Amino acid sequence: MLVFLASARGRVLAYGIAERAEARGWLVTDRGSSIALAVILVVAAYVRLHGLGDDSLWRDEASSWGEAQGSFFDILAATAGDNYPPLHNLILAASMRLFGQGEWALRISSAVFGAANVLALYWVGTIVGGRITGLIAASLLALSPFHIWYSQEARNYALLSLNATLFAGTSLWLMRKATLGRVIAAFAAAVLLLYTHPYGAFAWLCVSAAVLVVLFLRPDPEAPSPVIWVLLQLAAGLAFAPWAWLLLGRANDIHEKGFWISYPDLGYVMTQLFNVASGALVFIALMLAIAAAFVQPRPGDGDHAQAGRIGLAASPDLWVVLAWMLGPVVIGIAISLVSTPIFIGRYIIGSLPAFLLLASVGLSRFVDGWRSATAVALVVAFTITLGLAYGRPAPHEDWRRAAPYLASHVGTDGCVLVPDAGYARVLSYYLKQPLPCVIDASRLPPGGLQGNFVIVAMSGGANRKILSALSPPTWQNGDVVSFQGIIVIPFRRTGT
Repeated sequence: MLVFLASARGRVLAYGIAERAEARGWLVTDRGSSIALAVILVVAAYVRLHGLGDDSLWRDEASSWGEAQGSFFDILAATAGDNYPPLHNLILAASMRLFGQGEWALRISSAVFGAANVLALYWVGTIVGGRITGLIAASLLALSPFHIWYSQEARNYALLSLNATLFAGTSLWLMRKATLGRVIAAFAAAVLLLYTHPYGAFAWLCVSAAVLVVLFLRPDPEAPSPVIWVLLQLAAGLAFAPWAWLLLGRANDIHEKGFWISYPDLGYVMTQLFNVASGALVFIALMLAIAAAFVQPRPGDGDHAQAGRIGLAASPDLWVVLAWMLGPVVIGIAISLVSTPIFIGRYIIGSLPAFLLLASVGLSRFVDGWRSATAVALVVAFTITLGLAYGRPAPHEDWRRAAPYLASHVGTDGCVLVPDAGYARVLSYYLKQPLPCVIDASRLPPGGLQGNFVIVAMSGGANRKILSALSPPTWQNGDVVSFQGIIVIPFRRTGT
């Protein structure tokens, strides 16, 4: 951190917004910022690639693996039955063809996207607040435990975070000057974001709306007209329309049948936000930094701010980034309150870069010399340390050990009862020889359970669903065997 912050020379105006920063310069040497960025990227890549295949796949990753099998049209058909668009599964299929089907091969694309996100956030940070802002934001994201964790998972969350950053960045870039290349980049980023995850559509809507407001309120001859911006987003929406229709059908099914996510009361929402920030203390610290980004001393007649006068920042970039940060969160909570709960921390990972970027803008305002640069570096380092110490998510379920245990104990006349089809898929991944019988507890056969010996695999809240299928007079349970996140209980039939 000191490498790049200490390279600030002279004074940087504490109240400078992005445009003023560009005009006066953040006074960071090109060489110093390049070296610092290279170090940050190396660290970001290392922590995402290190131990990539150490953890077992969990059931959601196994679902991605199963849906990424077969031809292009097979993948589209399989993904159409799930709750998200197909972009990640298509990339995953290409990765498996290149690297095989081991755990690290399934996760390598997410690790690459996670590291690329650090570079992309640096770029967006330079647009919004200059190189110091970009370097602080890149540092925070590079060592965010939440982001590292989902950069090591064979799911679409790292891709969602990257594409949200690219869309926000290309939108801000286009706001500065309308060229054909920038229009194409913003359109491509919008389509990629939409085809990544349903929450990508929320980020797209909020950033698009914020940019439109800015273009109306602050017309600029070099920026695109509001009409051009609307037409551009309509084109992106039309490109996504076929899959949006499928997702609406899935949303209707979820509304009718319910979903597994909890109702978003205040405690639940705060827990999810703390998880994304990598801990409650980190969340509070970054929120204070965000406040500094919007509340600042007003400029005086000279180059220094007038003391004791506070006003809101006028930079339109900050309001676009704020919409990027808050929009998906607010929409997810609102839908959860009025319809079916869909709000959970990992779905809003696309807002994490915006959260860190706004905090970085606030922190960079205090950098006006060597002493303040050192102080900000220590604050950033302390914040990262807090996250690394307290912000790591819970480990994956250990199906790597549980699956062979089930295979060796179920017997030829037994059956494995699992909470849902995702568990059956992860068993298929780890077992070369399929189990003789696997039953989804949510779809029990009309005649009930057959066979003399049943092993029940349980995890978390699925216990009640499983146990409700087995009445004590008919079934007697044996010794419980536990793995990480998994409980296995053998049940022997005692009656008819």
